[in-house]
Amino acid sequence: MTIVIGYARSASGEASQLEEQGRRLVEAGVDEVMMDVGSANSSRPQFQQLLEKAQAQQVQEIVVTRFDRLTRNMAELQRLLSLFSEAGINLRVLDQHLDLSTPQGRLMGNLLQAIAEWETENFSVI
Repeated sequence: MTIVIGYARSASGEASQLEEQGRRLVEAGVDEVMMDVGSANSSRPQFQQLLEKAQAQQVQEIVVTRFDRLTRNMAELQRLLSLFSEAGINLRVLDQHLDLSTPQGRLMGNLLQAIAEWETENFSVI
């Protein structure tokens, strides 16, 4: 069975943000919403389950509200995009109106992720 899965992630203490992401994903037509709380670098059990489903080819499409819900690291994004591509999974990003099944979507996705990584490295509060 193939399904469309929405993935939401927010930092600890931001429950309303997580709820908002979940609401938007449901409105986007996902069959299932998986949610984690914590940073992109912390343990994300729901994300690991999502990757297992992807590798088992049980997922047709993954939907997120923003790229940084998946990762803030360009190398990790490239790894994920390769994994999704090999498994025949499309990635849709709601806030940027991107559908990575198209060449234009893949180009813009890579550019946006590079900018997000640059911002994180240069403007993170330590």
